[in-house]
Amino acid sequence: MLLYALLFLISIYRYPKYFDTPMRILPLLLAYTLTTEVIGMLIRDYPEFSLFIEDYHKNNNWLLYNIYGILEFLAFLWVYSRYITRFNIRPFILIALSGFILVSIWNALLWDFRTVSQVYAYWWSAGVLMILIALYLYQEWKRDPRTGFQHNLLVWISIGLFIFSLAYAPIDYLRFLVVHDGLEYYSWIRPLHLSVIYIYYGCMLLGLLIMDPMKYPDKKTRRKAGL
Repeated sequence: MLLYALLFLISIYRYPKYFDTPMRILPLLLAYTLTTEVIGMLIRDYPEFSLFIEDYHKNNNWLLYNIYGILEFLAFLWVYSRYITRFNIRPFILIALSGFILVSIWNALLWDFRTVSQVYAYWWSAGVLMILIALYLYQEWKRDPRTGFQHNLLVWISIGLFIFSLAYAPIDYLRFLVVHDGLEYYSWIRPLHLSVIYIYYGCMLLGLLIMDPMKYPDKKTRRKAGL
């Protein structure tokens, strides 16, 4: 919780370095993350904050995180659609978004969106983001591997997000099995989950601390890429 608050404050402090770029949504996303975590903790630990009347759902906060997953995916989809200029990703973005909508609807029909992790929708969104991240990192590496690459905020966020997206997929599935099938909750799941969270936001923190001012993606290059 303190890490989210620290990141939010630093993102505000560093805001002049990216306020006129697509990354300007970062403080808003961090504020939403912090709010979701606070409310989620209250629901989990205090029955009076429950979203449900039924006793067996008293501490269930999956509704918050399922909504958060959708909004986070859409936010990063938009950011990468702005910043990836070396490749024509417009068709991929349209397919990725259409597929996400269909998978999300299918997932919600299979299992209650309010109380169960939407694992298929997460797998789709994680796969899409990892592809976009790989394209973006390759683009930035080819552009200037010696200078701008390591001081690029989005590069560091991308590295952390790639690691998190890859590692959280099996974690999310195991947590789904715990809720849906009554699988035993293994003691190592939470430490592993926390570890990938710290890696992700640690990369973001490092990026904020060492970043150079960000530039808006070149409009001419974006037009050539069909964006």
